[in-house]
Amino acid sequence: MDQQQSFFDFAAPRLGELLPQNVEFVSFDFETTGLDSFRDRILEIGAVSWRQGKTKETFSSLVRPGIPVPPASTAVHGITDDDLLDAPDEKGALVSFLRFIEGKVAVAHNLPFDYGFLESSVDRLGLSLGDTLFIDTLTLSRRVYPGLPSYALGNLITFLNLFQEDAHRALSDASDCGRLFFRCLDEDKQMLKMTIDELITYSRSRKYKR
Repeated sequence: MDQQQSFFDFAAPRLGELLPQNVEFVSFDFETTGLDSFRDRILEIGAVSWRQGKTKETFSSLVRPGIPVPPASTAVHGITDDDLLDAPDEKGALVSFLRFIEGKVAVAHNLPFDYGFLESSVDRLGLSLGDTLFIDTLTLSRRVYPGLPSYALGNLITFLNLFQEDAHRALSDASDCGRLFFRCLDEDKQMLKMTIDELITYSRSRKYKR
């Protein structure tokens, strides 16, 4: 049986009590020019919205960052300067992404990395995150599967036998993050007793702007 379906088959009555009926999660991932959220820039955005554990919509966009793409970065995700010539600029891409996640609960793996880039970009471009809430699947997976040698997203996908394709591209990694999130909920029934705010607190080690 599909893991997402099994989770919601089990949890639907409790979710109906704790969560708004129209709650949506959106898993997202960024590919970037490097690791420094102030100096480097977002190159690609991928996001998947989920309703009742099933994919509802996807968002995918390359981003013209305004700085060259370092060869070391291209070696990871394969994105080159030429790939970005016709991509929207930072502000245009982020405005579209922020509209996509508006009103949803955003989920990322190793949230401090992606959130750091999002926060830095939003502040620099004069945008706003609005009331978006954030959950970190890295923290959740460490709680649900203690003692693993690695909690990298790709390694968790392999460990859990979840299908993965096109690793280190934003949309694929966003999809994997979402499926990991629902698998964690399926494994740890304690989380089914939590409200959204409690689950958010459970999944992170520092406060993120709302």
